[in-house]
Amino acid sequence: MRGKRVSEMPSASSRRWSSRAWWVLPGLGLVLTTAAGELPAPGSSQTRPVAAAAALTPASAAPPRWRNTSSYRGHGRFSAPLQNDATMVFEGGPVELRGEVDNAGSLELKGIAGRFRAPVRNEGLFKTTDADAHFEAGYSGGGVYVSDPSNNFFTDLVVGSTGYLVGGLGDNFYISGDFISASVMNEDWETTQSYLEFRTGSDSDHAFHITGDDLGALSAGYTDNFAWGSLNIRAGNTLELFDGNATPGGALYVSELTGLVISGFDVTNVTGSDDLNLYYDSDQPANAPLGGQVYRLGGRGYLIPTGPPVLLPGLGGWTLALLAILLAACARTLLASAGWEHTRESA
Repeated sequence: MRGKRVSEMPSASSRRWSSRAWWVLPGLGLVLTTAAGELPAPGSSQTRPVAAAAALTPASAAPPRWRNTSSYRGHGRFSAPLQNDATMVFEGGPVELRGEVDNAGSLELKGIAGRFRAPVRNEGLFKTTDADAHFEAGYSGGGVYVSDPSNNFFTDLVVGSTGYLVGGLGDNFYISGDFISASVMNEDWETTQSYLEFRTGSDSDHAFHITGDDLGALSAGYTDNFAWGSLNIRAGNTLELFDGNATPGGALYVSELTGLVISGFDVTNVTGSDDLNLYYDSDQPANAPLGGQVYRLGGRGYLIPTGPPVLLPGLGGWTLALLAILLAACARTLLASAGWEHTRESA
């Protein structure tokens, strides 16, 4: 699909077109397929209409779309969908993208606030550096999402099998919808110091699909296993855990866990579907209200404290792993014999 290449360009302060055709923007590496979008020049957040050249004719009936094929740095507003195949760095001022975004290259928000009004699909690298990123219509894809450090606000966060998240201390992930992960990239995923929060959005019931292995009540569960530094459930919200892969069973390991609603030894605002367990570090001060106890999750699954492994002389790593699995199995058996066996509700 190719239209006429036109040498006449709009002014440097703004670039906007009203005819459907392919444009190549010298120095910006951007291809325009229609006039529906506005792209401010680097360093400018101002946009103003520019008359279209009379010679332009529609190149196709495809929807309007921006496409970046080289490099762009700047800020401002996009009204049309954006496809990034190269490098884009939004900096120097706020950015607003009203159309859908498909990223196959590298896209970064740097030191600014960015709002994505339409769905974002990432198969490349999406990075937030000292930024506030708002995904108002969801984020999905099998690419890499790196926060360094930033506040990241999602409605739905969907991570494909090849995707993973990277964050550290000071990186915050806020979910107002569902968090669905099918990631198998456990060695690349790093959120052991990051903060995860579920808050009210269109509703207050959230699904969380996890792919971590259940390694028992040992600290080994926090290494290369999709663990989080902190998990908070806002008041009035509920969380249901689902198995994110085809392997039966699994677990979520969290160092600090807050926002639980507990009645006796039952957690009433978290459901562990598919026999999934939730582990917390009993040594963390934030977990003191849990008292190092085991609790039942709604549906199936348990909330279980972890601690450092006890190293016995002459026992290697494989033996410790086997002991962890046996301990988890024994815990289930003991809880069931004490009358703690759950029954799955019929649909």
